[in-house]
Amino acid sequence: MGRHEIIQGSIKIAYGHDRATGYFFSVVDERLAYSDSASEASNEIARSFGSVNDGGGGYFDLNTSGIGFGRTVDVQTLLHFWKVLALRHVCQSIRFHHDCSCTK
Repeated sequence: MGRHEIIQGSIKIAYGHDRATGYFFSVVDERLAYSDSASEASNEIARSFGSVNDGGGGYFDLNTSGIGFGRTVDVQTLLHFWKVLALRHVCQSIRFHHDCSCTK
């Protein structure tokens, strides 16, 4: 499957599958990222925000392998969030590999 991205203005959704992270899902909003024009207090929040704590604006990261960044979840949970964000085509393409109510 590889990595795929959907960009909606300042929001970037990345999803896919690889051998290292299993299935993964990430949401980044660049408006929440570290900024040279922001106050130190604002940038401190940006650096501590999200699952990676890098100031990059990421706030939702899931994977199924336990390796990498974000929270480790089972496939059914990850597919639920893909469905919530209208990635039904992805859910349907892997339903043959996993018994998941996401695709029903």
